[in-house]
Amino acid sequence: MNEYVKAIAQGKYSAGEVFERLQAWPIDARSEFIENMKAAAIVEALPDIRRELATHEARRLFEVAKRLEAELLPAADEGNQPPTSQEPRALELPSELDTEQARKYFARAIAAGYMKVTATGGKWLMKPDKSLGYFCGKVYKESKPQTALARYFHVPNIGALITQTGPGYEVTRADAKRWRAKIDKEIFFD
Repeated sequence: MNEYVKAIAQGKYSAGEVFERLQAWPIDARSEFIENMKAAAIVEALPDIRRELATHEARRLFEVAKRLEAELLPAADEGNQPPTSQEPRALELPSELDTEQARKYFARAIAAGYMKVTATGGKWLMKPDKSLGYFCGKVYKESKPQTALARYFHVPNIGALITQTGPGYEVTRADAKRWRAKIDKEIFFD
């Protein structure tokens, strides 16, 4: 073992090679080797060895996480999810927003993946944010309960979004025309 320590001190092995060789040794031999690493060259190599060990451990943990995810996700798809807060929440609208038409369109938006129900209201997932204003303007055509919508979606400037994108607003940009058409096709098709 002392010859090995001398070879490392003389620079015959890189930190990566030392790491690979140490992994093959039994734990007690590794411990003995580390205790014998008193030479200045070995002490200088320790940061490299530690970095290699940390990188190896991070890679190993990442692979374990990927394997666990692959094992657990198919079970979740089969309906074997544990009852957690990740389960979809039922649509509960505040009284100011709760209309038959709103329930229908909110349910369609959830099914299309444009929004989700959270513990504190709703979260709009579609980008750009202006699409939320367009959606709310179409759902609440006559009266727009902006304060209740702002509280429900946690978007304080929802009134501006509705004004800027509402059904009466003229659209000239191609991207805005696309997301409007997508919302109309998937939510407001009746």
